[in-house]
Amino acid sequence: MYSHKKVLLVDDDAEINFPILIMILEKIGFKKENISIAKDGIDALDVLKINQVDLIITDFVMPRMDGMELIKAVKNDKQFFRKPIILNSGTPNSFLVQQAIKFGASGFFPKPYNREKIEIEIKKAFPS
Repeated sequence: MYSHKKVLLVDDDAEINFPILIMILEKIGFKKENISIAKDGIDALDVLKINQVDLIITDFVMPRMDGMELIKAVKNDKQFFRKPIILNSGTPNSFLVQQAIKFGASGFFPKPYNREKIEIEIKKAFPS
């Protein structure tokens, strides 16, 4: 179902989070070769300029440009504004989630990662 979809993972804690997220995404049906990575929002914008991406999954707390600023930047860009973005955070609260949705995020899942919650948010990002 998702084998042709391309994903951009954005997180400054790459050594810990990327292997876990990539494993979960592969179990859901994404191909590892279709997953790009970036360490913060600024790097993510650079990746978006050179790679076709169908979905962005971003952490909230990152240096240089956090997840909320990345959401705003993507949603204000005519080239990328339709891309679904899912925010994740180790310190979730209802205000954070509401703000992310307000600025254009299609979903949210908390850390630690839970495959079922991630899969639910991905399904919402790609309605049939």
